[in-house]
Amino acid sequence: MGSRKISIRIAQGKGAKSKKSRRHAFRGAMAGLPSASVLPAAAAQTRRAAEGGDARAQCLMAAACAAGAGVRRDLAEAFRWYGLAAEQDNADGWFGLFSCYREGIGTPKDDVRAFECCRRAAELGCLSAIANMGLLLRQGLGCEADEAAAMEWLRQGADQGNVDSWHSLACLLQAQGTTDAEREAFEWFHKAAEQGLAESQANVAILLETGTGCEADPAKAALWWKRAAEQNVPLAQYRHALYLLSEDSPNRKKGLEFLRKAADAGVPDAEYLFGNMIISGEVSGVSRERGIAYLRTAANAGVSRAAVLLQAMESENP
Repeated sequence: MGSRKISIRIAQGKGAKSKKSRRHAFRGAMAGLPSASVLPAAAAQTRRAAEGGDARAQCLMAAACAAGAGVRRDLAEAFRWYGLAAEQDNADGWFGLFSCYREGIGTPKDDVRAFECCRRAAELGCLSAIANMGLLLRQGLGCEADEAAAMEWLRQGADQGNVDSWHSLACLLQAQGTTDAEREAFEWFHKAAEQGLAESQANVAILLETGTGCEADPAKAALWWKRAAEQNVPLAQYRHALYLLSEDSPNRKKGLEFLRKAADAGVPDAEYLFGNMIISGEVSGVSRERGIAYLRTAANAGVSRAAVLLQAMESENP
């Protein structure tokens, strides 16, 4: 991926190891189906409807079994209920089977079957499936990679107002690297960001900083970094922390909180900065050993400043 293709994907844990671009994650059944919160009082009624052949109730039972919401958690039972709904050509049932095969929920993982189930759900109009079809076809998971077909599915989902499709379409357009594609990508990212999609908010911040597909606007970029940081995007937490720490105000304490979150999430530059601040005594309540651990992790991730600082510390204390 070239240097201009800078789209990122939200990351919650140690997967967020750098500012490099990331593929948009697949959205599973919990994101695409009705609420899994089948309360105990309603569980018996839902089960009766499901056993009587009601496809929607079958999907609700499947989601409840997968989440353990109001019923005993049973992944195999979740897979069975989704299968019964799919036998009736129910879109949510097919999409639930896609999630099961994709993630190994109640059945062994199987990318080919996952793709087939996702395609059928998409053909039946499931917007979450349509968005995932774009991802599967782009990456060639369970199918032959086909960027043109991926674009068609994502445009279909985008035209129907699916926020995930807006984001994924923007990523695909940005990868083309042309001026027109980058401008359109910014528009889709911005549209998804306004709807609260955290990864799009982070992308808008990056693009506004670099002026890619839009006019550069550092002030607006800072606002989008803040919004993404508040949704736990590690890179955004780091960038927002830098903004807060640059001010001589009470916001410094909040800046340190965001910096620590980013460091704990595995952002190398945040690990270096937070570790350095601990060693220099700018952060209280954290041991020197912990600061050294942050620096070592950053150095292992390729942050040369961390390696240099560790070497200097070792030479001072042989």
